[in-house]
This record gives sequence, structure tokens and C-alpha cells, in this order.
Amino acid sequence: MIWNAPQDLASNFEVLGCHLKEQLLAAGVSTEYADEIIQSVLTYWWEVSDQACLPTDYVAMMLSRALRGAGHDEAAYRVLGLDFDQACPDLIESALHLRRLPPSVWNVFSTALVRPTRWLVDGRLVWVLDFSKARLDESDFLEMTILQSLKRIVESVSGVWDATSGDGVLGLHGLSSSIGVLGGPKPRRRSRLGREIEEFIAAVLGNLQRERGWGAVPHLLNLDGLGPVHGPS
Repeated sequence: MIWNAPQDLASNFEVLGCHLKEQLLAAGVSTEYADEIIQSVLTYWWEVSDQACLPTDYVAMMLSRALRGAGHDEAAYRVLGLDFDQACPDLIESALHLRRLPPSVWNVFSTALVRPTRWLVDGRLVWVLDFSKARLDESDFLEMTILQSLKRIVESVSGVWDATSGDGVLGLHGLSSSIGVLGGPKPRRRSRLGREIEEFIAAVLGNLQRERGWGAVPHLLNLDGLGPVHGPS
């Protein structure tokens, strides 16, 4: 579902504020705390988004993050339709790793194109870039649009490694089958395309290290072959 706000900015805030208050009261948050939570969500929305139409799950996620930050953990679960004793979905865990989460990045997570796992490699959480969730065809690759799309995706979620100064793991899942689509029946061409994509992502991560001042570059792990792709030893 999509939450639609009026085009006028002041009206946007008023309508979203009313919607948030309804959600908070339904989750059992007292009016005393509701106004403070609403203000924090509206401030965050002002900082990260200029969109008047937002997915309802994104609105709920913004509200849940604000409630958690204020110590209202049970209410944070209720606005997501969860019981407090339920495990937090991976999608929400993804959202909690980022200080800034505009709707465009939320879409990357909500489609599971990038998601956290419960795996650890040398004590580091593995984030997965799932090629099976992307729509790839040969014309995309010939026009280089797929590489630029991958660049935007990796850059958009790079904040998940800020807390560890780049120390982490990015797993590539479904690359082999995607290469089968892009490379056609010739094994040599498929192999070359696979290397090019892996090297391209490694270069993007290297650039991010310099731009964000990380002390390390996230390792790449090919989950199809369960072997390292690139990264410092």
C-alpha cells in the first residue's frame, strides 16, 4: 500500500502527523509521549525525503525506529504488527543498521535485494546482495546499465559498514544463475562476465573506503561457490 500526502508541504506534515498519532494510540502509546515521537518522525522525514507518497510499511518502520529510540520497545513491535516475543524480521534489522534510511534505500531492503543474514564470517555479519531479486537481461549489460545499477545499490547501503569502519562481508548470491542469463551458452563468456561484475563491485567498495574514511574494505564472498572473491586477507 502507498501512503499519499497532499502536495503542499505544510499539509503533508499535518496529515502525516494525524496518521502517526492514530498508529501510536492504537499501539498503546500515551498522548503524553505521542507528540514527541511524532515530532521526531516528521523531523526525520524532512531530512531524508521530499516524497509525498510513501509506502505504508516505510511509514510504520519510521515510527518503529522512533519508538525504539525513545525506549518504547513493545510499542515499536506493535506498530509493525508484531508481538514483543517475536523475532525481529531481517528487514527491520536492516533498517536499524542505518542512521539515514530514505525511501529509495528502504526499497532495496524491502525487496530483499540486499539483506542481512544470521551468518558470521570471522565474527563479521554477512550482508547479501541477491542477484535473484534483480531483473537482469543481456541488453542491460551491453548498455552497462546493470553495472551502474549495482554501483548505486552498493553505495546506497554502504552505511551498514560505517559502525565497523568498513570491516564486514558482502556476500554475492545468485550471481552464477544471473551470469547464465547475461552470458548465454558460452562458458568462457559467462566466466568473463562473472569476473567483471565481481571486480566492479570490489572497486566500488574500494572507492567507498576512501570516500567514507573506513579503515578496511568489506570482503566479497561468493555464496554460490562459498569462496572468497576479493578483499584484504
